[in-house]
Amino acid sequence: MKYTTISLVIFALFGALIFSIELTACPILTALSGVPASCGFVGFAVEPLLAILAALITRKPFAFAITLFILSVLQLTNPIILGIPNILVLLPLTISGLIVEPLVRKYTLKSAILAGGIYLTISAIFVSLIITMMWFPGAELIAKVPTELVVAVFAVSFIMGAVGGLIGYKIYKKVESKPFVKMMQSK
Repeated sequence: MKYTTISLVIFALFGALIFSIELTACPILTALSGVPASCGFVGFAVEPLLAILAALITRKPFAFAITLFILSVLQLTNPIILGIPNILVLLPLTISGLIVEPLVRKYTLKSAILAGGIYLTISAIFVSLIITMMWFPGAELIAKVPTELVVAVFAVSFIMGAVGGLIGYKIYKKVESKPFVKMMQSK
């Protein structure tokens, strides 16, 4: 299956939409909460939802992973997200996207929910490892977090990703019969 210009534009649009939502909402959420890492919850809510929606609309191989890769490239323009240099954001987003890609390509409600949950859990693990292994500011706090809390954070990551997958799938079901979506899937 080849990639059309329009499918590549869809990946770029959805990646840019995720980036713009995170770029706008993160500073607001951080200012309101006073917790720098709270901006990650915006990504938790938006990334799987829109990346799964891009994959469902286009039905192209690696649509999920390409959308997340484009997001990570766009994040390179922002000096710091989650307190880590953005070159390191390329790894968790892209690798997590590639890992769950076969699941996303089943195009079912169950696979969308599982893919969203697994994607965010893997991403949270990667980001935690990067922060602690590279000793970024706050790494010493992460190292002291009780195991139960770490498990809870990963559980919340899975739940938020699963909800994102569910919402992305539900939005797709609302638009799947639209001419634009039919055209995307026929090419």
